[in-house]
Amino acid sequence: MKELPCTITIAGIKHSGKSTLGKRLAQKCNAQFYDTDDVLAAEQGKTVREIFRELGAEKFRRLEADVILRLARSECRKVISLGGGAVTNDFISEQCWEQLGIKIMVDVSDEVAEKRVFANGIPAYLEKYSDPVTALREINLQRRKAMRERCQAVYEADGNLTPEQQADRFHSFLEQKEIL
Repeated sequence: MKELPCTITIAGIKHSGKSTLGKRLAQKCNAQFYDTDDVLAAEQGKTVREIFRELGAEKFRRLEADVILRLARSECRKVISLGGGAVTNDFISEQCWEQLGIKIMVDVSDEVAEKRVFANGIPAYLEKYSDPVTALREINLQRRKAMRERCQAVYEADGNLTPEQQADRFHSFLEQKEIL
């Protein structure tokens, strides 16, 4: 079993598979796993959708930045899965980004993302748009651009694979990139 060389942070658009891949990577490498959305939800006692609806975008992003900073500063080698909009969070400092170790972007097609995003209804951040699908595509375009600037590698996920197959493929990708 390989140990993580440092913290690995996974970024990606909403429902790209970040958490699934992060959990499996952490298990394989005997490391801690943190999903920033899950940490935030546990601390607030509400779902991320509820927090966003009740507090609005700015307060949500401030809370998110605080969670990410605390995780970045923790000493253990770990895998962190960021929320889909974290890369565009202006409250996260450059120093914090540096402390997040190696950053990997997980990407999926718009079609796969849309199917997953809208499976549980319209997310709070898309409710204000008359055409949420078009809005999601535009938001994802901006987020992908920011992720490509922040991340050291981009993993193109295959929406047709099982989670186990995807995790194996992701692990192989990290080995090929000499990250593991």
